[in-house]
Amino acid sequence: SPLSPPDGEPKDSEPNEGEQRGAGPKDSEPNEGEQKGGEKKGMPANALYNYKFSAVLLRKDGGVSVILNEPNRDEGELAQIAAAAKGEGETFGKLKEYDVYFYTERSGENFKISMTDASAVRGTVLAQSCVLAGIYLLVMGFIFLISLKLSKSATQPLEQAIDRERRFIEDISHDLKTPVTVIMANGKVLRESPEKTVGEQEQWLDGTEEAAKGMLGMIDEMLTLSSLESVGATAERGEVNLSQELNKCVLQMEAVAYDGNVEIIEDIDGGIKVFAAAEYVSRICSGLIDNALKYEPAGGKIEVSLKSAKGKAILKVRNYGSVISKEDLPHVFERFYRGDKTRSSRGGHGLGLAIVYRMAENSGAKISVESDASFGTAFTVTFAEL
Repeated sequence: SPLSPPDGEPKDSEPNEGEQRGAGPKDSEPNEGEQKGGEKKGMPANALYNYKFSAVLLRKDGGVSVILNEPNRDEGELAQIAAAAKGEGETFGKLKEYDVYFYTERSGENFKISMTDASAVRGTVLAQSCVLAGIYLLVMGFIFLISLKLSKSATQPLEQAIDRERRFIEDISHDLKTPVTVIMANGKVLRESPEKTVGEQEQWLDGTEEAAKGMLGMIDEMLTLSSLESVGATAERGEVNLSQELNKCVLQMEAVAYDGNVEIIEDIDGGIKVFAAAEYVSRICSGLIDNALKYEPAGGKIEVSLKSAKGKAILKVRNYGSVISKEDLPHVFERFYRGDKTRSSRGGHGLGLAIVYRMAENSGAKISVESDASFGTAFTVTFAEL
């Protein structure tokens, strides 16, 4: 009929396509903001909101204008808190009955009042305190570990010094005990035979004299070493003809070598001069040669050489007939050093090489030792050549 709509057009009673599909928002359906409890889209969740601040403007008539109401307090409650805060007459304080902290600021005839829950503040302070306590414990633990390590490093030299002194007392007691025992025994024999003449008891007197000389020699060496090891111990240095000093020491030790049936082989370059202490250089040379002769068996040989290389004077004394074990090698220059039975049975008090080491050190020279079955034992002293 003419009143009917044309084909394809929607009738008034029929919903349109959008209504059929529910495209448009219905009045009964909340929008996105209402579905989320009124939360504004994109609201940052930072520490300020975690504290649940509220801020109001308290007007002269007693009414309030809400600026911020994060905890969603009732407006009437906000007015009561604001009035109570104003009544305190302080800029900052706490309202115990409401368990809130407040801050007031006058704005003309009105008051700006900010407030936050005290429980939230306490929770945050407690959490921060725990974090700070954890950091404190961590730092203190780290400091303790460092202090422990530094204390060990600091006390190690002291422990080593105490250990050296203990061994020193043990060694000197051992070395003094033998001559003292000989002297006492010989004295007892002499007292038991008062009727005998001096000539008849000469062997006991000679034994006593030898024991006393040994003690005196050891005491002299100990005093020398003590002087060399004292703080700031130095000797006057100057130009020393090392070639001449070494030749002189070899000549002086020829008698000892002949008596022990040991050959001394010389390889000494002439004219080598060094900057050192003259009084120490002679003792270093004679001490090393004497040590080599002492440990070289009869029929053997030692080699004494002096060479110049790259501004250094290199003195080397080698004996071929004895070897120092790898275990004993690091301790050769220690006081009262005692190696294997073969070396310790050759006499001496174990102070000679310690004295040589200190004299070389105080003369600005460097001394080292190497030992192997293939070439024997060699001591090397390096001086600064002039």
